[in-house]
Amino acid sequence: MRPGVYVANDASALPLPTSGYDIYVIGEFHGQREVHLFFIEYLKMLHKTIGLRDVVLEYPNAYERKINAYVLGEISEDVSSYYLGVFLEGVKAYNETLPEDEKIRLHAVNIDFPWSIIHEHLILLQEEIGSLAEKILIPSLDEFEAMSKSDKLNLVEKLKAVTDDPSLLHELEIVRISIQGYPSRGIPSPDVREGLTTMCIQYVREKLDGAPILALYGGWHARKSSVCVSTESQPWAQRLTERGISIYSILMTGVSGEYYGRPSSGSLDWGIRELNVNLSHDRFADGMTLNDVFEGNPDYNILYIDLRSGIKISIIDPWLSGIFALDVPPEKMFDGIVLLRKVTPLCQES
Repeated sequence: MRPGVYVANDASALPLPTSGYDIYVIGEFHGQREVHLFFIEYLKMLHKTIGLRDVVLEYPNAYERKINAYVLGEISEDVSSYYLGVFLEGVKAYNETLPEDEKIRLHAVNIDFPWSIIHEHLILLQEEIGSLAEKILIPSLDEFEAMSKSDKLNLVEKLKAVTDDPSLLHELEIVRISIQGYPSRGIPSPDVREGLTTMCIQYVREKLDGAPILALYGGWHARKSSVCVSTESQPWAQRLTERGISIYSILMTGVSGEYYGRPSSGSLDWGIRELNVNLSHDRFADGMTLNDVFEGNPDYNILYIDLRSGIKISIIDPWLSGIFALDVPPEKMFDGIVLLRKVTPLCQES
């Protein structure tokens, strides 16, 4: 449509990069089915071009074994209640077409939260360690929740003391950080979450000897630059970028429709007319808006803005203020923006 502005109906028709980066990230607004379908198509593109097999998810590490077992066809349990149903079904279907040594593997790198998930993870790790951990008593969930934080941490140290398996020790460290940073109210702080996620992604990259990975994470976390005063509060994508890891990051959302998933639900109608596209090329500096693109191309449902092309976009919609830092140009935070004409809920509210 203009340099850096593209319309399409399928991810494969867009000039998305498929080489040259260590990590590819889609920063989503949660709860939109079409975002996950787009992600699956991008995964297929990356797998076919560079052999990418590994996907990082914003999901409690405690469930990593279960979601991998599902997409590898080892269990048939319905996992749609995890708010990853569409994604997991897509990966499972794709894996069925791939040879064993090319199948997609999932890495859940988010913090364990709330206490029930931490407790579940501890029991799982005790079972994985085996006989050496049998004498370590892990109480019921009610008793565990009532324990002091120091007593909970002591349980983790006891389990660490009876294993030298690097993977299990890594997971126990995740549990330790999850307990240590457990909030008295609300959700874990950015200091805790972003630090843990950074640690986990670095661990995955080390295990893979630096092989490229694709990540599905909330848009706030996928920012490569921010105005966070505290270094500890910086998004993980910014932390890794500043450590020399090359990241291609997309912000993706629908502009109309309904969404439902974690952590909320609602309607999308945030005024695309207020998203002004100001192109850096003088001959196209005509005040064109994203609304102009959608209204002028009614047969296309996907709009891709390649911020690497020199295009300038001003974000003035208050609904997006939680993602975009007003003092940082969008092209400094993301490499691209993908907007969908209309989306539907990722899962149904029960």
